[in-house]
Amino acid sequence: MANLSTEQIKTILRGTEETLKMVLASEQYQKLQQSQYFDTTNDLTLGDAIQALSEVWEAIVNIQYSEEMAAIEAKR
Repeated sequence: MANLSTEQIKTILRGTEETLKMVLASEQYQKLQQSQYFDTTNDLTLGDAIQALSEVWEAIVNIQYSEEMAAIEAKR
């Protein structure tokens, strides 16, 4: 099991999100997605995966901010 820091997790999430955006923008992927045979079990799209990664990254940032604010308040 990998022992990742919060910053490493955020970096991986952002990198994966950017990679998926590049795939989504590629002409070849667009052709694949437009195929009549393109189907996912839950009708999920690459855009959904990108959105999910973005939301997880944002949640982590919110936790960090909240923890920083709580630490500042505790020092007062």
